[in-house]
Amino acid sequence: MSSYKINKVNKNLSKNEITLRLLDSIAKKKSITQKNVAQDLGIAVGLVNAYIKRALNKGWLKVKNIPAHRYAYYLTPSGFSKKTQLVSQYLFSSFRLFRDSKSEYQRIFSICKKKKYDKIILVGNSDLTEIANLVNMSFKLSICGILDNEKKKSDLSYKSYNLNNYPKDVDAFIITEIINPTFYYSALKKKKSINKILFPNFLQISKKKV
Repeated sequence: MSSYKINKVNKNLSKNEITLRLLDSIAKKKSITQKNVAQDLGIAVGLVNAYIKRALNKGWLKVKNIPAHRYAYYLTPSGFSKKTQLVSQYLFSSFRLFRDSKSEYQRIFSICKKKKYDKIILVGNSDLTEIANLVNMSFKLSICGILDNEKKKSDLSYKSYNLNNYPKDVDAFIITEIINPTFYYSALKKKKSINKILFPNFLQISKKKV
């Protein structure tokens, strides 16, 4: 699972996550500009500006002039307290996600075991993929690879496939995509029985609407 520390930021971040990454980025450096923050977070300077204004109004940051008509930002004691609060909330949320995900994938792998689905493909490359792989260590089913049209990098050593190229003798597909699970479910449904496409309930994929 990813930590709260700065890494590649995507467009689906919540307001609290952006605020946490903003405060964390500023806390790590003696002085930092909006452009620096935008580069660290991977978001637009305009969005950084909006969050910085909010943080200044809340008293979490202070600003100082630096040469070349620029500004430097620093965390206030209130800002450090807010960062600590957000970290606690993030870790609690992450633990809850891990716990719920682990339980759901245990249920899914139990179904596979019962139906004698041995050859499995994990669909999507996300934190859920790592959790599903961890759960499978107890079930010992054969994971043939990861189906990921976006070809994201993975720490897992499985072979990578896409929707147009994967083994035809696979027994079941287990969805581990977070960002757009419905896309994969809809695409696979056109080729495979829905009974062989399994996913956690919290992904809220509707079998009727896709």
